[in-house]
Amino acid sequence: MQIEKECHTPVRTWIKDLIRGFLANLEWNYLNLSFVKNTQLGRGVKIYNHCNIFGSNIGDGTQIASFVEIQNNTKIGKRCKIGAYCFIPEGTILEDEIFLGVGTKICNDRVPMACVNGKLKEKKDWRLSPVTIKTGASVGANCTILPGLTIGKNSLLGAGSVLTKDMGDNELWYGNPARLAASNFQLK
Repeated sequence: MQIEKECHTPVRTWIKDLIRGFLANLEWNYLNLSFVKNTQLGRGVKIYNHCNIFGSNIGDGTQIASFVEIQNNTKIGKRCKIGAYCFIPEGTILEDEIFLGVGTKICNDRVPMACVNGKLKEKKDWRLSPVTIKTGASVGANCTILPGLTIGKNSLLGAGSVLTKDMGDNELWYGNPARLAASNFQLK
């Protein structure tokens, strides 16, 4: 009896360790799952939990919080901070040192609709209208940026704003629709 017990104990221990390791690994992958495909990442890029990033170029030192989607052909510069729940669609250009607050949504389709002539809209029916956000600009939480717009260097778009017009350099805008509140604005 004693010998049989000694033979089975190491096997049972090994199987228990294997199962614990598998479950720990499974839990780790589930909790920290992000999908990054065909994307060029710079040095020191940090991508947190549950992000979807496709066919993009992300510069050195950029931080991307949880639950962010970044679509194809998007360029994100160096040292940017992208808050949780942001949506960055195809063609968007974020230059260096951009801040996007939590929940920022960028749009790139001027005619959003499901069907064209009774058929689901396809890529050929869609005309890209990309957004550009220039170096040093900051976008507050829960902003919406409509298609084809530019936010100028070192500008600030206040939280909750809906941007419907281009912003120049060093400007402060806020509201729905966002309006110019200050020129020669210093974001320091």
